[in-house]
Amino acid sequence: MEANKIIEHLVEISKGECSISEKSIMNMENTEDQSIAFGLLTLHEEIKFKQDTLKKANREKDLLLKEVNLRVKNNLQLISSLISIHSQFIDASDPTEILWECKNRIQTMSLIHEKLNSYKNHEHFDISHYLKELTEDIVYMHLNKKDVNLKIEMDSILASFSKSVSLGLMLNELINNSIKHGFQNKTDKEICVKLEKTKKKSALLSFSDNGIGFSNTIFENSSEKLGLQLVKDISQQIVGSIEKIPFSEKEGTHYLIHFSL
Repeated sequence: MEANKIIEHLVEISKGECSISEKSIMNMENTEDQSIAFGLLTLHEEIKFKQDTLKKANREKDLLLKEVNLRVKNNLQLISSLISIHSQFIDASDPTEILWECKNRIQTMSLIHEKLNSYKNHEHFDISHYLKELTEDIVYMHLNKKDVNLKIEMDSILASFSKSVSLGLMLNELINNSIKHGFQNKTDKEICVKLEKTKKKSALLSFSDNGIGFSNTIFENSSEKLGLQLVKDISQQIVGSIEKIPFSEKEGTHYLIHFSL
């Protein structure tokens, strides 16, 4: 193959084109020409493959950047909402305690996102491992392992990033309520968390403790209880519901959270 012809093919390849085909190579009589043509065709295919790979990576990076920006926006809106809700309780409670609770909830949000960002698939993933680790982290943040019997049962369930954040925030509220109010003067503390799939597109997260419990009337009229009100509001956001099992001193407190997938 003449040098000028080889240069023409190289110019074509630089433009993402190639007039050489396997059929045209087979029709060549000179084996040296076949070898050169095959090399040029291979070069074209390799360059095209790398260009396609780069384009795909750039598209994924753009999508990821948009997703990160959306999450930052949503998180800032959530923090703004939390501060707004907390401000409504300042007159009835100690402002220092309200600010501490607000700080604690924002820290929990940070912990939730740290765990979720460790997963490669940010669209849908198995939330059983995430909820198990998050439950352990929150409980052991406040209690020593030897001071509480933590029981966790989790079915493998796929859920979205946003739904996982909401479930994590709800768990945080329920766990903190148990530790802060339910375990007063109690030595044999127990917390149980269970996740199970109920239907094709729905699941159930149950939470219970063996604390002192409280009446369903307080739960139903929870507008003055910030933690419980947050749990109710979040359950509606994830197209779900939260139900409190009727109060019994022996049974402690038990919640059932139904949500769609």
